[in-house]
Amino acid sequence: MKRWALIIALILVLSLVPGWAVKPAVAGITEETIYPTDDVYVYEKYPDSNENKALMLIL
Repeated sequence: MKRWALIIALILVLSLVPGWAVKPAVAGITEETIYPTDDVYVYEKYPDSNENKALMLIL
């Protein structure tokens, strides 16, 4: 019986808070431009692959 009384009391307390007072979270909208550095450019025509290096580690 006490459990039901607590549940009813909780519902009554929550019903006192108006719906417009409880606002959902809103994500901020920002726009950022990321500029590439020299590290992202490949200057070789045929860059080395990582397959041979992984194979050497296994052997």
